[in-house]
Amino acid sequence: MDYFFLFKKIVNALASPVAVALVLLAAGFLLAAARKRRAGWWLAGAGFLALALFSFAFLPNRLVTPLEYRHPPLLETADLPEVGWVVVLAGGHRPDEALPLTSRLVESTLVRLVEGIRLHREIPGSGLLLSGGGVFHDQTSAELMAELAAALGVDPGAIRLEKESRDTASQAEILKDILGEEPFVLVTSASHMPRSVFLFQNRGMNPIPAPAGHLTSSEGGWDLFSLFPSSGHLRKAETAFRERLGLLWETLAGER
Repeated sequence: MDYFFLFKKIVNALASPVAVALVLLAAGFLLAAARKRRAGWWLAGAGFLALALFSFAFLPNRLVTPLEYRHPPLLETADLPEVGWVVVLAGGHRPDEALPLTSRLVESTLVRLVEGIRLHREIPGSGLLLSGGGVFHDQTSAELMAELAAALGVDPGAIRLEKESRDTASQAEILKDILGEEPFVLVTSASHMPRSVFLFQNRGMNPIPAPAGHLTSSEGGWDLFSLFPSSGHLRKAETAFRERLGLLWETLAGER
């Protein structure tokens, strides 16, 4: 068993803004119950403040927007160099055969796949390379993506699968053997693109970023709903935490 990989997954889950806020709240109430009221209420107040800050648009948008727009969307393909592959990185799936394909792929994977299919159809002669293993499941994300792509009209002969990877670093390592130094279009979530590009370029590869699934608008600004707390804002903050923590893990693992 790869204990470092398992350790990363656990820390990633516990380091989310919601988890941190709840830990602070729980610790505060426990201290208050143990008659250490001053310290307890300070901790509980910090937990409440953290949860409140991440529930409104201002701070989450400031955290995730720099990640999402470090690489611009790939809107036009006419001026691209000749590419053989459009590579789609999976973001996970649910191995529940009682669900339709569109529900078995998590939202991030679904959006990435749709964008990958769009680009594959716009780039003459390109193939669709779908990357994602099973991690904790026998069925892989790549297989489910291929099944859905075929159902949406993609020629199965144009699809190639990478089914062994467990995370972005292993995707880059395995795909290096397939792609070499040839340019390719890389599709993943906009917030995940900076880490992905770094990992691929670090191996001498030449990805052309095609970010998808943006959580924020390039125009910025405010609307009425920005004034209210929302789980959507918590999701943005969690995404920003996860991606920055991911870059830290790559540093600790010797990726740079």
